Amino acid sequence: MKRLPKYTPAEVRNDPYGFTYKEMSEVIGENEAKALYEELYKQLPRKKNLSMLVKNICKSSDTEKYVYELKDNKYIETVFIKWVWESLYSIMTT
Repeated sequence: MKRLPKYTPAEVRNDPYGFTYKEMSEVIGENEAKALYEELYKQLPRKKNLSMLVKNICKSSDTEKYVYELKDNKYIETVFIKWVWESLYSIMTT
């Protein structure tokens, strides 16, 4: 018995960044998935396809902090700290 896709073609086309190539091809077919995948990764993402927004950016001489808001209103905070002897990268979620 063939397994049915758990997503609809409209879901894949509306938010393609949320799917793997395999998931895309199972839902919309190999040819359309290949064309869509190539389009997505040959150019910068279109704003309508982004699944998170940059909410806050703080920079200093040795630190960079970014806060991203996801579509489900949760946040990801990243901090990069550069010291003379090493660098530290931290990711936190809420």
